[in-house]
Amino acid sequence: GYNNYPGEAFDTYVLIQNPTGTDTDVKVTYMLESGQVLENTYPVGKNSRYTIHLNEVNGLANHSIATRITSQSGVEVICELAMYYRYHGRKGGSSSQAYTHPL
Repeated sequence: GYNNYPGEAFDTYVLIQNPTGTDTDVKVTYMLESGQVLENTYPVGKNSRYTIHLNEVNGLANHSIATRITSQSGVEVICELAMYYRYHGRKGGSSSQAYTHPL
């Protein structure tokens, strides 16, 4: 579900695809606007996608964040951010382009 803000709500997902034939763990670093840094590790199976619903990650609700994703085994993963929102009476969504390397 959506977080409840006065007049607005955002639902945000990090999508991690592992197109290789090797299972991997990914370390996800969440950098909050306060300067606080949180880290979690998630398993991403071979030839699969793992979805993280940021609204459900402990400590992230109602925060603006930057996210860094690092494959722990060195296999390349593809990352994407998808956001759905209700903002001042409008509903919509956006998705970032997927990248295998930082810009």
